[in-house]
Amino acid sequence: MLQERLVQKSEKTLYLNLDIEWDRPHFESQQALINKVELELGKKKGFVFIDEIQRKENAGLFLKGIYDLNLPYKFIISGSGSLELKKQIHESLNGWLRKYNYP
Repeated sequence: MLQERLVQKSEKTLYLNLDIEWDRPHFESQQALINKVELELGKKKGFVFIDEIQRKENAGLFLKGIYDLNLPYKFIISGSGSLELKKQIHESLNGWLRKYNYP
C-alpha cells in the first residue's frame, strides 16, 4: 500500500524480494545492491522496498553498512518470518529503525 501511495505521488520506488530468484544476485554485496538501486532510481531521492530480508545472511550488518553511506534513498524493509528476522539482525537498530506492524 505504501509503495502504491508513493507511486501515485510520482515518487521513484524499487521493490526487491529475496524470495524471487532474479532479485537475489543484487544482495551478493552491498555494492551490487547499490548498483541496482542507482540503475533503477538514479542518484536522487527514492524508496527501496526489500521484502523477505530474513533470507539474507547477516542482514543487520549488511543494511547498516548501506545506511552508513548516507545515500539519498529510504529503505523499507520487511519479512514474513518475524522470529527468523530477529535471528538474522544482530546489529543494534537504534537510531535507524522504525517498526510498523500491520494486521
